[in-house]
Amino acid sequence: GLYVGARVGGVWGDSYFVDPTGLVFVDDASGFSVGGAVGVNFMPADAFLVGLEVTGDYIWSDDYVDHGQFFANVRAGAVVTDAVMVYALGGVGVAVGDNITVGGDDTAGMYQLGGGVEFAVTDAVTVRGELVGQGYFDNDVNDDFFTNAKATVGVFYHF
Repeated sequence: GLYVGARVGGVWGDSYFVDPTGLVFVDDASGFSVGGAVGVNFMPADAFLVGLEVTGDYIWSDDYVDHGQFFANVRAGAVVTDAVMVYALGGVGVAVGDNITVGGDDTAGMYQLGGGVEFAVTDAVTVRGELVGQGYFDNDVNDDFFTNAKATVGVFYHF
């Protein structure tokens, strides 16, 4: 069914952005993330779950341009026990921030792939840990498939 939640976490990887001095490259950058998610789950077969989810996070640190990330995701998972589910996640989205790209644009198309574990605390409340690799569709600086990784922990309410 329908769910909504809040999450916090961290982001690390490479950072590229433009400032008044030109292109800035930060190797081993790290930052903080806070955001939320809204989604819906379906159980087409016993112990198998598929879902659609939208997320929004705000990323900030000294290493990254402060920016928002918005994704539409597909989840597929297996219910291991009555209280534990493991899942894979894939999504496409956009990063929005001042001069977020090498070309000085304020938006950049992104993708993410990863997975997580979700634990039922009650019939309606779950706690989730998630790790995704993130990349940019138009990566003008290098050929890395994943530029960043993001790890989050969140609490979700299921209606």
